[in-house]
Amino acid sequence: MATIAEALKALVTKAGGFPPDTDNIADLIEAFASSYSGGSGTPASGSITSAMLANGAVTSDKIATNAVTADKIAEGAVTSAKIAAGVIPSGTPASGSITSDMLANSAVTTDKIAAGAVTAEKIASGVIPSAS
Repeated sequence: MATIAEALKALVTKAGGFPPDTDNIADLIEAFASSYSGGSGTPASGSITSAMLANGAVTSDKIATNAVTADKIAEGAVTSAKIAAGVIPSGTPASGSITSDMLANSAVTTDKIAAGAVTAEKIASGVIPSAS
């Protein structure tokens, strides 16, 4: 969340700088401050709109850790062109399925398998010996 000072700086930057007239600066600050509730640094509406920000004002170092979550990303917004090279290992199936040749020996243990995930249909014939 931007502070009042950061948001004011962004507005001034977007407007091309402070007007030279002191009265206009005071009016700008007063108008901006009145849009905030109780001096808390939060806009009365609860968020800062894109119209309030200068182009390029929000950079990755200004976004809090874990602030961008899956529910905040528009459907289809993350495309392969937007994913850095090497982030997704080569050979990872597009469907999301993992094949046995992609797993290290002993990588899948009992505690990593969901209850009820292994059914008779998923076990190859003859793998489990019949009781004698």
